Amino acid sequence: MKFKVRKAKYGDAEGIHRVRYAAWLTTYPNKKYRILTADIHFNFKKQLTPEALEKQNVRNASPKPGVGLFVATHNNKIVGMCRVLKYKRYSMLSALYVLPEFQGKGVGSLLWKKAYAFLGRKNNILLTVAIYNKRAIQFYTKLGFKDTGRRPVMKRGAMRNGAHIPIMQMNRSAA
Repeated sequence: MKFKVRKAKYGDAEGIHRVRYAAWLTTYPNKKYRILTADIHFNFKKQLTPEALEKQNVRNASPKPGVGLFVATHNNKIVGMCRVLKYKRYSMLSALYVLPEFQGKGVGSLLWKKAYAFLGRKNNILLTVAIYNKRAIQFYTKLGFKDTGRRPVMKRGAMRNGAHIPIMQMNRSAA
């Protein structure tokens, strides 16, 4: 399979949303932590409004300085996305999602290469990942990230029932 990675542009919002939504539905539901599929549906519903998609399309067309948003495509269909943030003292990998049927095919690695080139090697790079997302933890470890031991609370992603996805922080040291 052949994949292309490029900067996100106007018109990509729905494809990016579709990738994130599908990845969340297959990754995050977890009975032990009370992360319910119904809550994920509810949280994503408001992101699909025409107004929300238009707002995201405008951001895609003119990203703020230090924001890198990349998409991976296959046959002109968005199959993966990656968002990174570059700050003065550190950088952050804030999202990397691939459609479930394209996982394990190198899409995540291609997205990371593009994002890493954008961020540069000057600063440490942080990310957070669900503590039960073993596949992602293994992927990030292969990329050089290490568990920092920190377990922050992800307040923005609270479910309707008040549950939070338990996350761990990982760091990739500056080169």
